[in-house]
Amino acid sequence: VITDTLTVAYFDSSQYNQYLGADLNLCPDQFPYLLHTTPLGLNSYMWSNGDTAQNIFLNQGGQLTLTANSQCHTMIDTIIVNVLVAPTLQLGNDTILCNNQNITLQANPAQSYLWNTNDTTQNITVNQTGSYYVNITYNNGCSVSDTISITAYNPMDYTLNLGNDTAYCQTDFPIQLQTNNLLFDTYLWNTGSASNTTVASSAGNYFLSANYICGQVTDTITLNLAPNPILNLGNDTTLCIGQQITLNAGNHNSYTWSNQSLAPSITVNETGVYSVIVTNTFNCLANDNIQVNFMQETAQLLPNDTALYANAFPYTINLSNQYSNYQSNQFTIYNLQFTIQTEGAYSLTAIDNNGCLVSDSINISLKKFELIVPSIISKNQNFIINNLPANSSLKVFDALGQIVYQSNNYQNNFMPLMANAVYLVELAYDAGGASKIKERYNGKLLIIE
Repeated sequence: VITDTLTVAYFDSSQYNQYLGADLNLCPDQFPYLLHTTPLGLNSYMWSNGDTAQNIFLNQGGQLTLTANSQCHTMIDTIIVNVLVAPTLQLGNDTILCNNQNITLQANPAQSYLWNTNDTTQNITVNQTGSYYVNITYNNGCSVSDTISITAYNPMDYTLNLGNDTAYCQTDFPIQLQTNNLLFDTYLWNTGSASNTTVASSAGNYFLSANYICGQVTDTITLNLAPNPILNLGNDTTLCIGQQITLNAGNHNSYTWSNQSLAPSITVNETGVYSVIVTNTFNCLANDNIQVNFMQETAQLLPNDTALYANAFPYTINLSNQYSNYQSNQFTIYNLQFTIQTEGAYSLTAIDNNGCLVSDSINISLKKFELIVPSIISKNQNFIINNLPANSSLKVFDALGQIVYQSNNYQNNFMPLMANAVYLVELAYDAGGASKIKERYNGKLLIIE
């Protein structure tokens, strides 16, 4: 027995009728449009525009025919794609607004409107910088959109303010002037500077012109020269030790001395350089300094130290008329003279031509006499004692002890009349010194022919 099987399938072509659907009405903004075919599973597809895919993208309207082959037959369908009319929308060219201007943005008449400002009206009015966008929908369902850029130049943003006119000290210059508004396109100062800053080297009027797309803005500032303080401490000065000087800086707002004083004046009595910085009501500075020297004046008012015999007292000293106001607590000065009665140290003061106090002193010592007493003389020759002090007393005794000569103020006038005799001599004299005690000399005197 031999068997075999044969399967017979029935192909129902009605299940594979190609259907592109109803004709389409599309808006321009719906392109490209994906066109689908049903059913699936055919062997091949051929579109009238040359595409061979089952589904294709349409970039424009028109009539399209699809030829599709199945296993048993060929199916053909046609579709018409109509492009609906959507008027173009033009909000206009990008626009610049000057000085708080407004602009009305107008869309085409349509069924609905939606601006990026959330307005839903056909027109909107704006005056701020920004991009404005609208989407409108027509009655046929098509939508169009457009964008416009608005740039607003408002006066509050484009102002210049160089500040109030101001007085400056001379030491403040040069001064930098500037505007902090950097929105302008160009700048031009009357100094020639083409930036937003310039340097003012002196007092005067300074003018700035700034330009932008809407025009030109200007401003002027006047820089006045504030007065500097007038300060003069005077010439360098030399004073005497013991004197003092007051340095006065004058009438100002503030003072700073080199010795840290903040007062208008200072009194100094030491050598040094003294300086002060002062400010006035404009806060301008001035400074000055002065060299002050204090020196010890020296002068010889009195003679040099000296030694005197007692008989030189009282001792008179004459003073120079180059000095004035002689003073001493040890003696009285009269007609530029004074008298010293005894030995000792004496001092006095005076005022010199510079007004300085000067002083001097003298030490007077008592010089003792160096007696030269002869021991031998000839008859009829005077008994002469060299360096004999005044008011010396002399007694001469013979060999028997009898006084043969006596004088309380011996003047070297004793003359022996006898020869070959020996006399005893007793001399009392003031040799100087504070004790005032007389010294004595005892000796022998030989008389020869």
